[in-house]
Amino acid sequence: MYIVKKDKTKRNYELTFLLPSDFTSAETKTVIDELEALIKKHKGELISQDDWGKKYLAYKIFHAKKRYAEANYFHWVVAILPEKVISLEKELYLAAKIIRHLLVIAA
Repeated sequence: MYIVKKDKTKRNYELTFLLPSDFTSAETKTVIDELEALIKKHKGELISQDDWGKKYLAYKIFHAKKRYAEANYFHWVVAILPEKVISLEKELYLAAKIIRHLLVIAA
């Protein structure tokens, strides 16, 4: 069970996510636009975006009936209210085009 601190100030969170390496640039842009809209839906704002490029995975990941040995890495800093983080993370888990994601509080 999560305990959510009722705070009216936004905190910065780091969002790192992996997209399939076989996506075209148009498909990647579509997913990124969907993620930006998702963040705005939860009243968050995008502070910075960083594309880390294509990298090999430490181990193969089985996702959506495919095995992935490499992926495109993206790292964002997002400012969002703490009580909105849980619902944002639930929607990130349900996003079928994202192989993996990690959302942590920025230091």
